[in-house]
Amino acid sequence: MPEPAAHSEQPTPTTVAHVAHTNDDVNSGNDFVEVIEELTPLPPLIHIQVSFYSISTQALIDNGAAASFICLSILRKLPYSKLIEVSDYLFKPIFRTEAGDIIQVKGVYRLCITLSHEVDFSHHFFVLEHLPEGCILGKDFLHAFGFTIEVRNQKLSCKHKGSLETLTVSLTAFV
Repeated sequence: MPEPAAHSEQPTPTTVAHVAHTNDDVNSGNDFVEVIEELTPLPPLIHIQVSFYSISTQALIDNGAAASFICLSILRKLPYSKLIEVSDYLFKPIFRTEAGDIIQVKGVYRLCITLSHEVDFSHHFFVLEHLPEGCILGKDFLHAFGFTIEVRNQKLSCKHKGSLETLTVSLTAFV
């Protein structure tokens, strides 16, 4: 069987391509690539430097996450005397990934978090065993403290103790 012919233009990650075959193409091994739609690049992820009781880590700002999470490895580094386990939850909520897989929650703690070495908040975090970032600040956190996200200006703003606080965030390309 002959090798497929090389294409002069390969679809980019931002292009949806459809490979069509005619009977002649199938017999010859040649593919015909038709570009259907050009997609816009994915928006960058938003990160901010945070610390829990002087333990620094990166937080993902995720307004698509229903709750806020902390990685178990970060929690284990925190001073035991500062950990306040939240017992308000009779049953641990069930979280699912976008693919529908269940995420196992290890516990819930109320923690003091400092954003960009400037602004302190007390909030509850669900503990996950594995997390790519040290923590995720979800919709619950953003809503509770009235955050506004300005992606183009790389700013995160909120009212804190009566004044408007504006913090600089870092944008990371989606990979």
